[in-house]
Parts: sequence; structure tokens; C-alpha cells
Amino acid sequence: MTTASTQAHRYRSNLENSQTMSCDVLIVGGGLSGLSATWQLRRAGADAMVLEARSRFGGRILTAGGSADTGDDQDDYAAECDLGPSWFWPGQPLVESLLSHFEIPYFEQFSDGAVVFQQPDGSCVRTPGPSPMAGAFRIRGGVDRLIDRIVDELDAPTRLLEHVVTGLSA
Repeated sequence: MTTASTQAHRYRSNLENSQTMSCDVLIVGGGLSGLSATWQLRRAGADAMVLEARSRFGGRILTAGGSADTGDDQDDYAAECDLGPSWFWPGQPLVESLLSHFEIPYFEQFSDGAVVFQQPDGSCVRTPGPSPMAGAFRIRGGVDRLIDRIVDELDAPTRLLEHVVTGLSA
């Protein structure tokens, strides 16, 4: 990949032992967008890296729980629960292409039956009409599976956690 400028960008972070480091493309934020952009740029030959301020990658994506090994590969992730984004929809080709590349299975969200929710006072309300999740898909095992697979394909020096960017220069 060629870039218009051959000058690397330098950054400083919040860590005491941090040195000024440089790269051609610096992505700040290790959520799905930042990770997938870094992964795609590196696959294209760019000197790209991603910095995440938190102690984990994923941004708003977080899957909780542990695998429920039921002996059936189809249900080994039954105990996983997405606490952030849970669904994706037809017409989101980037998500589908990432899942296909990493061979991560997904399934259609169950949407038959009535939609019922419990009010703060304890009463239950049934809403008319079809489920708002009809046609949506879920990632088997939770969205973290996608985050983990992208992170696994990035070399450790190109994906750094607990780095708060405190300065940038060209």
C-alpha cells in the first residue's frame, strides 16, 4: 500500500515507561471499527496500529458468561450473553464478511410468539404486532468471538491496551 506521505506519525501515551512510537496509520479506539480497520490496513501492507485506553478490546461490545459445554457443538455457547450489541441485520455486509472470513457461525434470532416485558411496578405488558427482532441475526457465542478473532490476527506490537493517547505529531 502506498500513502501520500511517507512521514510517520508519532504518539505519546499515558504510561510512565512509554516512549514516543511511530507508525503510518494510528487508530485510536479498539472497538469493532478500530480493530477491523487496523486488521484490513495491515492485510493491505500498511504500517498501522490500534491503541485502546481500556484493559480490553471491544469498546461497547462485551459478552459475559461462560461456555456451557453441552457435548453438542451447536450449543457450546448457550450460556454467553451479549451486554452490548447483540444483533446484526441483513444489509450489513461488512459484519457478514468478517464472520465468513473467520468462520464464525451465526443464527437467526428467535422472534415467534408474543413480545412481553415487565414494568418497574411488576406488571407485565404484551405488545401487539411482530417482534422487533424479526429478521435479525445473532453471533453464536456472542459478539466477543469476532473481537477475539480479529485481535488474534493482529501482532501484539500493533494492538496495545491501556494506552491513553496524550499527544500526536507528524
